[in-house]
Amino acid sequence: MRAVLLILAVVAVFFIWDNLANEGRYSSAVERSYRLAVADLPTGYKR
Repeated sequence: MRAVLLILAVVAVFFIWDNLANEGRYSSAVERSYRLAVADLPTGYKR
C-alpha cells in the first residue's frame, strides 16, 4: 500500500512541478506522443 501511495505522490508532484516551473511543457509532450500513437491505430484518433 505504501508503494502505491508513493507512486501517486510522485505523479502528483510531477504535475505540480511541470505546471509551475515549466508551464506544462512535459505534460503537453506526453499528450502529443499519446495522440500520435493513437492516430497510428486502425481506429484513429477521435475527439
